[in-house]
Amino acid sequence: MKLKAQTNKLNTETHTTFETLAGYLWRKVTIARQLDDEECTMLSVPVNVRRRLQPPVPLEFFGNLPLNVYPKTKGRALIEGGVTTAAGIVREAVRVMGDDYFRSFINFGEVYGDRDLVACNEKPDNVLSPNMEVDSWLGLVFDVVDFGGGGKLCGISLTWMPFEGLSILIPSLSPDGGVDVFLSLLEKHATKFREISHSLD
Repeated sequence: MKLKAQTNKLNTETHTTFETLAGYLWRKVTIARQLDDEECTMLSVPVNVRRRLQPPVPLEFFGNLPLNVYPKTKGRALIEGGVTTAAGIVREAVRVMGDDYFRSFINFGEVYGDRDLVACNEKPDNVLSPNMEVDSWLGLVFDVVDFGGGGKLCGISLTWMPFEGLSILIPSLSPDGGVDVFLSLLEKHATKFREISHSLD
């Protein structure tokens, strides 16, 4: 992927595909929304902690163990810092999500389990701006899915995105092995995003 290669070339440590794309999208959406320089923007990133637990969850157990992390920064820092800075902010937030963090989350639930707690990820409406969320489906193997007809899945399209600012990364089914990005924005922001989305800077 050109974007990942360019970002890692400019940095002393390498970023994952997810960190690079999440940082890139967060930055471009911030530009498209024309946020004030001093306005704080936050990214919601679900992290699967299955392999981060010690010992890891056995492979025979089905499902993910997601917890969200919330990297945040001011609009100016995100825009002026470039993709490398944005990816670095995402990386630092994700790194916090380790065994200790997840076990403290479990303990918190156990201690306060009998109380009426307020959901921490409740969305009051369907507009996330100035924030956004990036979900990754990159670990799903769509290219080998067979629904019984004997053929592989040859395309996927999300027809309904319930939240403005929600982005979903999906492994591309095209031969180049890239990533397809589904992003929901208000029309006025989507127009600007289309103008700048294919620039690597």
